[in-house]
Amino acid sequence: MKKLFTFLTLLIFSFNLTQPLFSADSTTPEPYDDKEFPQALKDLRRFEIITLGSMPFVMLDCNIVYSGIQYAKGETSSFNPLDMSSYDTDQQKGLILTSLSICVGIGLTDFIVQKIKVSKKNKKNNLKDQKSVLVIPLEEDPDAIKINPPDAKDVE
Repeated sequence: MKKLFTFLTLLIFSFNLTQPLFSADSTTPEPYDDKEFPQALKDLRRFEIITLGSMPFVMLDCNIVYSGIQYAKGETSSFNPLDMSSYDTDQQKGLILTSLSICVGIGLTDFIVQKIKVSKKNKKNNLKDQKSVLVIPLEEDPDAIKINPPDAKDVE
């Protein structure tokens, strides 16, 4: 029974190891194309990365500030911002919600700044694409006719 089990195990492993060697189709993924994802999804992904990436730093900063305020008020005897076990549930929820709010604010700020930069770049590109207007002075154009404005007496 043990030999049969060993034989079956080796047989299964040999199929799993040799299968990729004799595979007809390529399993190598192709790199993403620039136009494969819409710009809105790229912006949303950037917002997510910045918001969640700033969370540990903002959480630490909020914890330091809150611990410092408690120490300054005399509510705690020592200043230890890394000790969150001394906080009750409401204080911990407050710190987490404050940190999340600040992180979302950082993400939104980055999103707005990026949109302004893209808008300015597009405006600049549009102005470059427009043809410049050629102004010919009246004296240099032989086909031009000078039209005088009406007199104030004629308007009444």
